[in-house]
Amino acid sequence: MSQRIVQFRPRMDAYFGVCPVCRRGGELMVNFGREHWVVCRRDRVRWCFGENLFSSWRNQSEADYRANLARYGSFRVVPA
Repeated sequence: MSQRIVQFRPRMDAYFGVCPVCRRGGELMVNFGREHWVVCRRDRVRWCFGENLFSSWRNQSEADYRANLARYGSFRVVPA
């Protein structure tokens, strides 16, 4: 199974928000269905920045969504 994760470089002024714990930009972006989430694996937190903003979620299968939830679903949800 190929992992469909869009990665981007962390920055202090991250467009999709910063981690409230370490104040760095999120490490990666994942889709949970049509919702787009940014993840900070270091601090085990995630924040939602919208839904249906990018078409990438349409190219993922239910198995992909379940895999993302299994990996990151237990991370603490924080406001963006």
